[in-house]
Amino acid sequence: MGAAITIAAAGSVAAAGAAIAWTAERAAGGAASGTGAPAARGATGASLPLRIGAAAQIAVAVVLAHAGAAVYGGIKAMADIEALGIADDRVLSTFVDLRRNRGLERPAQTEEVMRLVSAAERIPGVTGAAGSLGIPGEPMLRGGADILHDHPITGERVNMRLGYVPVTGEYFAVTGIPIVAGRTFDNRDGDGAEWATILSESAARMLYADQDPIDRMVYGLGARVVGVARDATYSTTGDQRPIVYRPITQVPVPGINLLVNGRGDALPNAATVVETIRRANPDLAVEESTIVGAPPPAVAAERRARAWTIGAAALLILLQTVVTLYGAAAYAAARRTREYALKIAIGAARSRIAFDVLRSSLIDTAAGLAIATAVVVAAARHLETLAGGPTGAAPTAAVHAAALVGVAALALAAALRPALRATRVDPATVLTDDAGA
Repeated sequence: MGAAITIAAAGSVAAAGAAIAWTAERAAGGAASGTGAPAARGATGASLPLRIGAAAQIAVAVVLAHAGAAVYGGIKAMADIEALGIADDRVLSTFVDLRRNRGLERPAQTEEVMRLVSAAERIPGVTGAAGSLGIPGEPMLRGGADILHDHPITGERVNMRLGYVPVTGEYFAVTGIPIVAGRTFDNRDGDGAEWATILSESAARMLYADQDPIDRMVYGLGARVVGVARDATYSTTGDQRPIVYRPITQVPVPGINLLVNGRGDALPNAATVVETIRRANPDLAVEESTIVGAPPPAVAAERRARAWTIGAAALLILLQTVVTLYGAAAYAAARRTREYALKIAIGAARSRIAFDVLRSSLIDTAAGLAIATAVVVAAARHLETLAGGPTGAAPTAAVHAAALVGVAALALAAALRPALRATRVDPATVLTDDAGA
């Protein structure tokens, strides 16, 4: 419904613009056949509203095109496993809600999670299974922690915002997120052991700058660092925090993403995974399965619809702009028919006449493109959020430059016919008609 309303509104605006341009063209015809003196006096001022409207329409069209490209780029980037920081595109995630049907104390909950992971590992074709609360590429980061920690440079106690992802020890091998220092979680990190954590590289830099973080305490968490993992993107909607991983054996979780990967190019069937979970515990609530790195189907569909809607609106407004530019150029050229006839009569080059007609359209186009560029630069952060993908998913400067060149070419083409018409003015006919009048 929202897409239909947006397209209908843009179509209505485009139709209104076309009507204005048609009226301008009709007025241009009347101006061309009327007396010369009034036409010359109104040459510039009469077309000013059309020129301002054309510049504004160009700006709106370019900004909308940029926004549409941002959404499309976000959809593509969400499926780019390298952008997400994972190395395996054959990981299936099935979310299991541990809260709905039975409340478990942490030891029993840990046993439940490990039973599910073990059952998933026995599925034919599965090469690895793990559990986590949160996976790369989700719209929102599931957990966060604000901790007090000594700043690594100033030594001042400051509040630091971190993402919080509980995982099993096999999580890093299954997703392909490499451990770059230290170790992963293992049986040394059980329920009664000293609390442990693995930091993402950006979290390690935030907490310890260039110092070696291994075996240091994160006092705000009360946990000792046992490893450092490569950065991964857990939120695609702007909440980009450095990540701290905790072992599921030491923290309560309301549910888990049960992760499995397959042998070769094959992925285990989602229905098989769900059936395995139900056999392990029929009381557990199981939600939909998704490929890690791919947006949930509803999110992907919504973003594709958003991209098409914004793109269609941009195209309609751009078409309206071309018509408006044509009408403005034709009107202005017709109002100056006598002036052009006089210039041609005294020997002015017809190419000079054509450039004179094109110049106004080029100035209007340049003004619209400048406004669009300023808006895009000012709204860069919002466009990246609109993209809904990892950082950097919004269109690059090169993409924007290509859009500007394309719009400028369309504007030039729109003004070309009135410019050519102006070069075909017959001085004898125009000046004779003026003399007769």
